Amino acid sequence: MDCRLLLKQFFFLRPYSFTGVLSIALLASLFAQPFSSYSIFVDFAAALLLWITAIFIGEYFHLKSDKRRLPFALLVFSVAAFFALAVFLEPKALILFVLMLALCLIYANKSRIAFVSPFSFLVRGFLEVIIFLTVLLFHLHSFNALAAFWQPVTTIYLITVSRNLVGDVRDVKYDKHSFPKQFGVKPSRAVAFALLAATLAIVPSPSILLPAIPVLLLLLCGAPSYLTHASFVASTFAIYLNYCAFLAGYDLLLTNLFYAGAALLITYFFTPRNANADFKRLLK
Repeated sequence: MDCRLLLKQFFFLRPYSFTGVLSIALLASLFAQPFSSYSIFVDFAAALLLWITAIFIGEYFHLKSDKRRLPFALLVFSVAAFFALAVFLEPKALILFVLMLALCLIYANKSRIAFVSPFSFLVRGFLEVIIFLTVLLFHLHSFNALAAFWQPVTTIYLITVSRNLVGDVRDVKYDKHSFPKQFGVKPSRAVAFALLAATLAIVPSPSILLPAIPVLLLLLCGAPSYLTHASFVASTFAIYLNYCAFLAGYDLLLTNLFYAGAALLITYFFTPRNANADFKRLLK
């Protein structure tokens, strides 16, 4: 067994994003009620299967440019497993699955669709929304019932498109068809800032969005895009965790302190020492 290949394929799945995806599934479970330990594991499985499928489709179109070796067996497993899960729990979820596949194909082929290319981050934003709605549908079994959850859906969408726009800024040197490439880095940061700030008018409590403050500050001061995007990924998980804690009736002080501790840990790598010269280059 080639351990190095397995490790590369594991990183290919973007494990840093798993916590955000799982927190979306948890959020949907809490909204659906009643909450049970059995159902949450099923919800987690469905969310990860959707996420892995979406990542695979997107990365497949980078094969020629990046020469990546993709674990095709994993795609077959994720599609088959989700199909079986949907048939058993709620066949209507297959409609959302097909919609997700269509949107993933549009996003993956953004370079071939001229009018979509600069605004592809808006298309990408629907992936997390579909994950949230799918988990809800497993519990509620009705498309009509989903309309009542416009607040969390809008929050998830705005956070996702803002984060992906920051990701486009990070990749501006390599992506010829993105919004930052067409309209500039500064306007892109401004749009990302506005999208994230707009969630303040939607969430039921401002304290839910406290983890967004570092990201907003990084966007305002024009910090390195890689650092900003990495912070955004961590903040996304913390925001959804806050939302979950709010629904469960917990004090958000604890979750926000947890996030603050985790966020401040990144400063360890930039403390002036000769041993961390490689990390300090990120600030240049």
